[in-house]
Amino acid sequence: MPHRRLPEDFEAFNPKARNRRHKRKENTNDNVLRIATRKNNAEIFGLQDLIYSVGLYDYLPDKVLKKLLTAQMNLLKEGGKMILAFKDCDAYDKTVYDWICDWQFVQRTETQVFDLLTDIGIRNQDVTTSRDKSGIILFCEITKS
Repeated sequence: MPHRRLPEDFEAFNPKARNRRHKRKENTNDNVLRIATRKNNAEIFGLQDLIYSVGLYDYLPDKVLKKLLTAQMNLLKEGGKMILAFKDCDAYDKTVYDWICDWQFVQRTETQVFDLLTDIGIRNQDVTTSRDKSGIILFCEITKS
C-alpha cells in the first residue's frame, strides 16, 4: 500500500500552503524602554495577536515593568494574547546566579507577579499560568478582554 501524506505533512514541505494557513510573523527590533514610554506604539507596530517574551521581565524593576506591560497590553488586539515568563524566587536559589554569573534578577514570587498584573488593570480571570519542567519558570498567558 503506498504511503499517504497527511495534510500537515504537505504543509511542512510546502511554504506556500503553510503561509496560506498561518499569518506572517515578524520580529521587532526596538528598545523596551522606548516602547514603555512611547505613546504611538500602535501606529508604529500595529495591533498584535500575540506578544511573547522570555528572559526580559526578571531584569526590570516594577516601575519600568508596569509601564512596559501596559504599553504591550495596549498593542494587543481584543482577544490577543501576551505570554510572559518570570523566575519564581521561591523555586530557585539565586546565589549561583549572583555569585558565579553576576546576573542581577529582580526577585518576584508568583503572588508578587499577580499583584503587579492587578496593579495595571489585568484581571486574574484573564491570566492562565503554567510552569516549565523545573517548576522555576512561571508562564503567564494573558488574554485581552
